[in-house]
Amino acid sequence: SMPSSILERFYGELNSLSIRTDFYMYKFDAVVDDKTGFLWKKGKKITLGRTMSGGTNFQSVTKHALKNKKNFDGYIIFTDGCAPKPAPSHGLKRCWLLMPSCSLMFKKHNTDILMEMKS
Repeated sequence: SMPSSILERFYGELNSLSIRTDFYMYKFDAVVDDKTGFLWKKGKKITLGRTMSGGTNFQSVTKHALKNKKNFDGYIIFTDGCAPKPAPSHGLKRCWLLMPSCSLMFKKHNTDILMEMKS
């Protein structure tokens, strides 16, 4: 449900983030794709493309993040907001980054951060 043009903008933002820090990158739809997840090293430019297009399940992302929380300070979910509400993130910071003109289909947890890309 995410247009390729919006994904390209998001990937551009990740390239900008990589100027400042290392971070892990995982793609997801109904499941998190562990096979193609990787540590994006600081200063490295990467070209990404779409590899998944199934239904969206935020609970799989939350479960994955909590299972691997020794590796994370928090996690960002880039989305159009169109999927059911996941469980709380239990102390691990979670940020929702919404594509332009979208909103979550649910009320976010009090500890979550919500941001929207500008059109």
